[in-house]
Amino acid sequence: MSAKTMLASLCIIATNVFAQPSSPSVQRSEPFPEPTSGANRLLFMPDGHTLFFRFTPRQGIEVTVYNPNHQVSATTRSSIRSWNNRRMYTSQLRGLYAINGQAVVFLEQHIHLKPALYRLIFDAHSGALLSDTLIARLSRPRMINHPISTNPEETPAFVIKKDPDSDFYGIAMTNMRTRNAAKRIRTLHFSPHHTLLNDAFFEVPDNHLKHIDLADMHVNADSAVFLATFAYNNGLFYTRNSRIIIGKLKPGYQSFQTAVLEHTANMQVQNAALQYNHQDGHIYLLTTVQSRTTEEKAIMRTNLINRFALLMNVINPDSLTVKNHYFVRHNLLDTYAQQHLRYKYPYYGEIQDFRLNPDGSVQLLMEETDVTGRTSYDSSRLHHIKTPTTNTITHLGGIGLVKLDAEGKELDGYAIAKDQRAEAFINTFALNKRNQSGWTFRAADNWMNLSGFCSYDFFTADGRDYVIYNDYPSNKENTSEHYRSQKTVSLISRTNTVCAVYDGHQINKTWLYGEPASGESRFTQMEMIARKPDGKSFATMMIERKEGHKQAYIVWVTL
Repeated sequence: MSAKTMLASLCIIATNVFAQPSSPSVQRSEPFPEPTSGANRLLFMPDGHTLFFRFTPRQGIEVTVYNPNHQVSATTRSSIRSWNNRRMYTSQLRGLYAINGQAVVFLEQHIHLKPALYRLIFDAHSGALLSDTLIARLSRPRMINHPISTNPEETPAFVIKKDPDSDFYGIAMTNMRTRNAAKRIRTLHFSPHHTLLNDAFFEVPDNHLKHIDLADMHVNADSAVFLATFAYNNGLFYTRNSRIIIGKLKPGYQSFQTAVLEHTANMQVQNAALQYNHQDGHIYLLTTVQSRTTEEKAIMRTNLINRFALLMNVINPDSLTVKNHYFVRHNLLDTYAQQHLRYKYPYYGEIQDFRLNPDGSVQLLMEETDVTGRTSYDSSRLHHIKTPTTNTITHLGGIGLVKLDAEGKELDGYAIAKDQRAEAFINTFALNKRNQSGWTFRAADNWMNLSGFCSYDFFTADGRDYVIYNDYPSNKENTSEHYRSQKTVSLISRTNTVCAVYDGHQINKTWLYGEPASGESRFTQMEMIARKPDGKSFATMMIERKEGHKQAYIVWVTL
């Protein structure tokens, strides 16, 4: 072999070696017993500490503090003073943030049937509860508030959002009692020291619109709080005269600056997510629209009846004027699903989240869902009476990833076959709200609800996409991408966590926690994933099963 040929061969080999993606770095904590009750969350602190929260059914809140070297430095159990700790399972998580160097938890609890919001502040080094404060209490909701809502899922009484780039935060509260649209949504703006900066109601500029629902909120440091809302009237079977209204509350002002998005006239909009894009300085509002109320083609569905289009709105934050709006189309995703996953029809997965990339593109995270009900009959010991019980089941199917340019043109689209079953209702934008709002609280009546281990998460690092999800080894090792070849995941404890890497051309699947031996499982509690600001590092809880025995670990992963 000539020297020139040998040199060329070595270059090819070196190129292939360096083109291979490096394996994710995974660091484990010391093992501890698997938590089988209550709810769990993780929080990164700016100083490098990691806080592990365990919300127990009866014994308050336990906080384990891990230092920057991932060693346990403190464990503290605290009782909430404002209400009986045995009522923890009836509360709802509304926010978990690092604010002013402390860990802040927002919990919604119903006291005498009245929604109440509590702010709990924890020391970041000892994990001790420093204070629990009642922030707001609303009137008892009416039994029948208004007959038709834009969103079939119950509207939360409180929504909390923190500015991703500062410690300012906002609280929006919806008064279910009032029929007066001008007094329905109230917004509070707080500083990092929990000082109230502003307090105002969101008023509907059009007096002909009688009802209003909160869609989403964004806080931009101390300069403004942005709200997106649905305003509408009720028809016989659906909303009418509906509009999306965007609003901005600035310091020193006692009312919102508002603007009606007229291009949404008469659309029945059901779900929305709001984000601020630092690259172009605009607000991005992504909304689902009932296909029967628009001429646009449906690209999503939850069943054969409910079909939706997907509308992106790009808004100037100063004037609240619409710079651009477009309906999403994902022909590349459809083609990929039909060619690789052998779909006979287009991909109809629901939107679960979206990301704004530094290059100006928009990443859509989608997932197929099919919500059904299952009725079982339990025989009573008394007179052998059979009592019906209905459980909601969500089948979570194929993952769909779409990249759009700044004008909404599809740049790339691909799908990953997956089939999971969750005994819970999984709604649109579930990934967008999963970590910071709501939780899977396992108690005596729903200890089998393992939906927090289902679905997936998405990361980008070094020009590659990383998709994380739990699956059976037989599905991962299956060389066929055919969606019908996937075995339905119903036993989470038999799964391992898959890391699917997409380099723009092909998908390579590996095990996130290493190759499992026969009979072993290592799987992730997906709803516990806490991200670092770099976007490619996260922490979560991993459960390891060996020879029928299970242990839990906190793991820190760098992609």
